[in-house]
Amino acid sequence: MLHCAAPFKRIGIGEQIGIGEQIASSQHVVITGCYPEKHFARVISSGGYLPRTLNQAIANNDMPLVHLLFSLFATAGFSTQLLADSAAQRGERSLLEPSEPIILVIDGSISHTNAGDSAQFDAQMLTSLETHTLVTETSVTDGVNHFEGFLLRDLLEWVGADGEQVIATALNNYIVAIPLDDFYQYDVLVATHMDGEALTPRDKGPLWIVYPRSDHTELQDIRYDYRWVWQLTGLTVE
Repeated sequence: MLHCAAPFKRIGIGEQIGIGEQIASSQHVVITGCYPEKHFARVISSGGYLPRTLNQAIANNDMPLVHLLFSLFATAGFSTQLLADSAAQRGERSLLEPSEPIILVIDGSISHTNAGDSAQFDAQMLTSLETHTLVTETSVTDGVNHFEGFLLRDLLEWVGADGEQVIATALNNYIVAIPLDDFYQYDVLVATHMDGEALTPRDKGPLWIVYPRSDHTELQDIRYDYRWVWQLTGLTVE
């Protein structure tokens, strides 16, 4: 039987999470919620690998699978802490129809839609996602840039994405396939601002997929540069 502790909060690397337990590395996660009361929130990554299968089971409210996967991950050595939360407080967002011009469409293998088989977003809707910042060099700009936006994995969780990759499409019809694992292994940003200025179509906006290139040497490989889609307009989950 799993037990809950209160209150719900984020826990970072090195913080205490229970009786003498700590999150010691980017390979550890924090799980929010309690079983079997079905008061589950979501999996929170401390900066690295996120067990996507477990996160999807929570999003789908599949409590038997959640319990099984939690046990497997805990047995594998993941440092975890159960934190109480109610269904009303667990961070689920309704997906209303856009009231302003649509800037992004997500389709494919998703469970939450607002326009037929797709999820359409205007700029205002995307502001409801938690804001993150990223300081990194790019292969197409000079020096170090300061980006602001939201995590791509947060957006995919919102629409209930379930697949192995996304096909990203740009305003100029540029298309590239990106493994979903990228978004759970790294804090990949959908940038809306660069150096304090809102991105526009004239300068790679309004949405630009940005990797933490300066933080990970492997991301400086040209294979990842192709995944920096600017003027992003669509994502198809496969």
